[in-house]
Formats: sequence, structure tokens, C-alpha cells
Amino acid sequence: EKMRIAVMHGGAPSPGMNPSIRSLVRLGIDSGHSVFGVHGGIDGLVSGNVKQMDWMSVNGWAVMGGAELNTNRSRPSEENIEAINHTLAKFEIDVLVIIGGYDAYQSSLSLRKLQKKNPKTEVPILLIPSTIANNVVGTDTAIGTDTALNNILAAIDKIKHAGVASRRVFITEVMGHHCGYLTLMSAIASGAERAYFNEVGVSLSTLIHDLEQTKHRFENDCRVTLIITSEGANPTYTTEFMYKFFKKESEGEFDVRQSILGHLQQGGNPSPADRILAARLSAYCMHFIDEWATCRPLIHRTPLIKSGAFGIHEGQVSFTPIDQLPSLFHPSYR
Repeated sequence: EKMRIAVMHGGAPSPGMNPSIRSLVRLGIDSGHSVFGVHGGIDGLVSGNVKQMDWMSVNGWAVMGGAELNTNRSRPSEENIEAINHTLAKFEIDVLVIIGGYDAYQSSLSLRKLQKKNPKTEVPILLIPSTIANNVVGTDTAIGTDTALNNILAAIDKIKHAGVASRRVFITEVMGHHCGYLTLMSAIASGAERAYFNEVGVSLSTLIHDLEQTKHRFENDCRVTLIITSEGANPTYTTEFMYKFFKKESEGEFDVRQSILGHLQQGGNPSPADRILAARLSAYCMHFIDEWATCRPLIHRTPLIKSGAFGIHEGQVSFTPIDQLPSLFHPSYR
């Protein structure tokens, strides 16, 4: 039996979103399904901004950064659930595939909870992780993380080149919210002297100790020191605080500069690794749908396809049922 599949994004943009949509659309069409693109995330479902996609709708998307279907952090609520259900019913959607990060996962959990109040409106939800922060559960790595790491390293390498001619400490902030993956990986790959991130924590005693170590290095002909910190490392000891602290206590032995890399980490065309991961997860997702569609007529359209999230675990594609996701998220950190 052929399916009517809606594909959309949720959360912040991540390199690899477009290749994911391309793979879903073309594999879906190749299997005889109808694929619909939801423009603008949850807001698109609310307003009914849904269009059927054909083979050429995604032409060239295999290498494109950004999100051509648009994405945002909007979420389902009691106020908009009726409009969402109306859109899904109007287009007779059988399965909703959401590609995104933390906000996409939270949106999916909210939508499922709201739809359970009226089981007749329930639509299966499948999640594909795509976030530079790598801060979602059910997967070891997400689409977009590798590209972001490459973007960070390209910037940091230039920063270090600029500092070699003088005695300088560079304090560089990277994204990731409360997840220190980008901070740790970029610190290892760039040869940074220190990395601060939420999982390890930052304290005043740590900063004082690292300051003394930095002074010692410059006393021994060090020319540049690199410190990388996550944007969510500590609400008190922020990047600005570290910059002022090191600058004040440097006593003229070295200069201090801060660099906040910002949204350049989300930009650019996806790396080969992210393009391959996007194709791999999307292909597995469509195979998952195909298998259920094959059995669907035999079981008289019930039960619904199992909702959940795809991911990579120990090198293999994994699937986590959606009911298990809430227990895996930390209640305070993202």
C-alpha cells in the first residue's frame, strides 16, 4: 500500500538538512509513495503551508547547506493543535518525518502527547537527528555536527596563525548549549591548551590555576595559547568574564583576545561525512516505512507504524521508540 508522507524540519538550521529531504523525497517517490514538504516547521503545519514534492523539487539539494523547507523553533500547543490536526487530515498524511535537533524532538513529544487526547488524529512521527550541537538522545552523532566542527577548526586555525607573531591568549567560544561535544572535539583537533564545557564545569579555582599555567608557558617562550569554551559552560564564568579575568591578571606578560564564532558554525555546504550520514539515515527511515506499508493491508491499517527516532549507535543505524525518549533527556540541560 502506498503512503502519504510529510517531511519537515524543526529547530535551528544544520548543514545536511537539505540532503536528508532530498533522499527522503526521491526514495519515497521511487517506492511509489506521495511525499509532501511542510514549509516553515510547526508553523507550516498550523497554516497549512504544505506542498507535494516531485523528483525535481529537490534537484541540487545533495550539496546545499541551509534548509530550503525553512525551519524554526515553533512547537505544538493547546492553541494550535486543532490547526495541525486539520492540516494532517486535509492532506491525508500517514506518516510525519521530522528532521532536526533538540526543538524538533521536543516538538514531536509535545505533538504526540496532544494527539493522544484524541487517538483518531494520531499520526506516526519519525525523527532524524540533525543538529550541530550533537545534543539529542538516541544517537552518537547527528547530521551537521561534522560540518560545524570543520567550520570551527577552519576559523581557529586562522586565529592561531594570527597570534603566532605576538604573545597572545585567544579565548574562543563555540556553540553547543549545554553539550560540550563541539568544544571538546575542536580543542583536541586544534591542539588547544584548555577547554571549558558544561559536563566538566568551570570554577574560579580552575581559572586561577589555568592562569598560572598560562603565565608559566609564556615565561618559557610560548607565543600563543588557545582556550576554547562552550557557550553554556557556566552562567557566571562566561567568555566575557574569562577574557576580562585573563586580561586583568596578565600583568603585561601577554595580550588577550576573545572570539565568539557564532552562526558561521551553522553555515556552509555539508561535509561529505554529513551528506553520507543524511542519505544513510533517510534511506533507513524510508525502508522502515516501506516495510510497514507492505504489511499494512494485511493488518487492516492497524496498528500504527511505531513512532521513534533513528540514530547511529556503535556505527550501526538504531531506532529508539518515541515513548523512551523523555527518560533520556536531562530535565534542565539541552
